Amino acid sequence: MNLPEAASDESSRRHYLYLNDRAAITPNMLNEFSVRATTSDSITRSVLQGQPRIVVLDAFVGGSGQTNYNDLHNYLQLNETLSWSHGKHLIKAGGNLPELGRYSLNDRSNFDGTFQFSSLQDYVQGKPFSFVYQQGTSQLVYWQKELGLFVQDEMRVRPGLSIALGLRYDWQNYISNPQNFAPRLSFAFAPGKSRKVVFRGGAGIFYETTGQAAIADVLRFNGQTLQQIVLSNPTYPNPFTAGGVGSDPSKEHCPLCTRSSFCHTTSSTALVWKRSYKNRRHSRPRTSGCADSICFGRATSMLPFLLSMFSALIPRSALFGRSNRRGT
Repeated sequence: MNLPEAASDESSRRHYLYLNDRAAITPNMLNEFSVRATTSDSITRSVLQGQPRIVVLDAFVGGSGQTNYNDLHNYLQLNETLSWSHGKHLIKAGGNLPELGRYSLNDRSNFDGTFQFSSLQDYVQGKPFSFVYQQGTSQLVYWQKELGLFVQDEMRVRPGLSIALGLRYDWQNYISNPQNFAPRLSFAFAPGKSRKVVFRGGAGIFYETTGQAAIADVLRFNGQTLQQIVLSNPTYPNPFTAGGVGSDPSKEHCPLCTRSSFCHTTSSTALVWKRSYKNRRHSRPRTSGCADSICFGRATSMLPFLLSMFSALIPRSALFGRSNRRGT
C-alpha cells in the first residue's frame, strides 16, 4: 500500500512539425520525402521533498516518493524514397533517419535514499536491512543517431501474383556491428478472375534498436557519473551516524562508509543487444495482387533544429554503410 505522502506529480508537453513532399521526376520515376520534427519535455517530482523513502515489505510504502526526473528530448526523423517503374518491375530505394535526437536528462531520483524494512516489527524498532541511494552528477546530455538504407524490387510475375525482394541495412551509434544486413521477401496472390481475395505473406530479418533508457543507464551508471550505493543494516533514521555503516562518507575510501564490507557500489555497464527475427510485413493500401513493400523498416518521425546539422552529426562512414549497428 502506498501512502499519500509517497505520491509524485508529473507533467509533459510535446510539439510536432510535419512536412511531406511527393514529386514526379519523370513519367516512370517518383520521389517521396517526409520530415517530422518533435520536441518533448516531461517533469516528475515527488510531493514530499528532502526525506527518504520508507519501504516496509508486505505492509506499506511511505516517506518521499524519490522520483525527481526531468527529460527533454528533441529529435528529427526523415524518410526519402525513390521509385522507378520499368516493365514488370517496380524498384524502390532510399533511406530513413528514424532518429537524430538530443537527450537532456536530469535524474535526482533517490538522492535522499530509501530505507527498506523486513517487517512492521523491524520498522517499529527502527531496524532497516538496507539503505539505498544515488549520488553523483544528475545531468546527462547525449545524441542518439539511427540510420537505415534499403533497396527493393517488386515483380509482377503474372496477373494476380507479385513477389518483392529487398535488402535493408540499419546503423545506430553506441552499438557497433557492421553486419546488420536484413534480407526480406514477400508475396501477394489473388486467385481467380475476380481477384476479390488476396493472400499475402512475407518473411525477413529485422533488427531492433537499443532503447534510450538502456543507453542513458550505461552513460550514467559508469562508476563515475552516477552511482547507486547500497548500505546493509544501517542505523535509522540517519544511516551515517556513529555505530552505523559509516560516519563521514567523504573521507573514506568508499565514498559512503568506513566499513566497506557493508557497502557496495553498483554500476550498470553493459548494453544488451538483441537480434530479432520476426515474420512481419510493412505495407500501405495497395491494389489486389501486389506484393507488400517490405524494406521501409519502421515508422519514422524528428525535433526542431536545423537540417543543415545533418552533415555534421552523421558520420560519413554511416552514410556509405561502413559503420556501426543497432540492437536493443
